[in-house]
Amino acid sequence: MPMKRSYPLHPIVGVGAVVIKEGNILLVRRGTPPAAGLWSLPGGAQETGETAREAVEREVFEECGIKVAAGPPIAVLDSIHTDDNGRIKYHYVLIDFWAEYRGGSLCPATDATAAGWIPLHEVTAYPLTRGLKELLAAWNLLEGTPPAGTLYRTIHSQAL
Repeated sequence: MPMKRSYPLHPIVGVGAVVIKEGNILLVRRGTPPAAGLWSLPGGAQETGETAREAVEREVFEECGIKVAAGPPIAVLDSIHTDDNGRIKYHYVLIDFWAEYRGGSLCPATDATAAGWIPLHEVTAYPLTRGLKELLAAWNLLEGTPPAGTLYRTIHSQAL
């Protein structure tokens, strides 16, 4: 049975990967709400029975066609979006992992309309999700090194 993403009964656990290779970060342009048209980390929803690390490795492969090895979690974000009536339309608990590129050819699939290795010095010129902007600001990921510790943030958006 497919997961109900809008107006869910419970928060959905999502995973994302920070993959940096040769001065570039792997980003995807989202094709579905709540972040349609924005660039973000590759990832998606965790499935029942898989660990968060397994989920991020699977999601990056499904979404981008590349293999990664998930490292430590570096951020946890509560992403809560309400509609005009104040009802929760989307609620994700997002766990972002540092991940190492292991191989494969980049090819966007599933809900990504584009994927690319974006030069770290150009990433802020892209229309990014609010969560990615906060992650980039909190950890200086533009240096290309994994942060020490884990960031926790809550992101609220209204009227989606």
